[in-house]
Amino acid sequence: MMDTHLNTKRILIFLAFAIGIPWAATLAAVIKPELEIVLNWTFITAPALASIATRLITREGWGRLWLRPNFRRGWRFYLGVWLLPLLAVMVGGAISCIVSLPMVFPFNSTTKDIALMAFLGVFQLGLPCMLLVLASRALLAPEIALLGLLEVVLGPLWAWLGAGEVPARATLIGGAVVIGALLFNELAGFRRIMAAKLSATRISG
Repeated sequence: MMDTHLNTKRILIFLAFAIGIPWAATLAAVIKPELEIVLNWTFITAPALASIATRLITREGWGRLWLRPNFRRGWRFYLGVWLLPLLAVMVGGAISCIVSLPMVFPFNSTTKDIALMAFLGVFQLGLPCMLLVLASRALLAPEIALLGLLEVVLGPLWAWLGAGEVPARATLIGGAVVIGALLFNELAGFRRIMAAKLSATRISG
């Protein structure tokens, strides 16, 4: 009974933070439009922040984090995680097309415009998502989350280089934070690998 109560409490706390953080950021951006850059960060990091807050409040500790994927035992869950978002995107895209179809006419898009949209759909969205799924077999969850944050950094960078849109100072600072976190994470991982190799060498010697 205690475990059931704790699980219910844990789920409710997690949902409160996971939903409340983006809503609070959205409200702040509505009140103060210059805070709109915060929205991307909160939408991406809200589940992780909610998980941390839940563990702190329930005092369940930091064990059993399951950061290393186990495809053999949980392949059904991984399959659902990979396919359900794809299905949701397809259904959402179909609904958006149906709703916006009356506003399209007269149809002014050229063949070049359609080709560009198809190119971006394949190489900007589809292919990177497939590569990220393949990379999840070798990367830890925090590494995947940091790689997802690169989209926030590289989007303004390509707009700057390709269209001359100069990013705001907050965007540059945020990008530096993300890249710094990635570098720190990789350096920490490299040190762990080298320490493990050194320890194995001393044991074998």
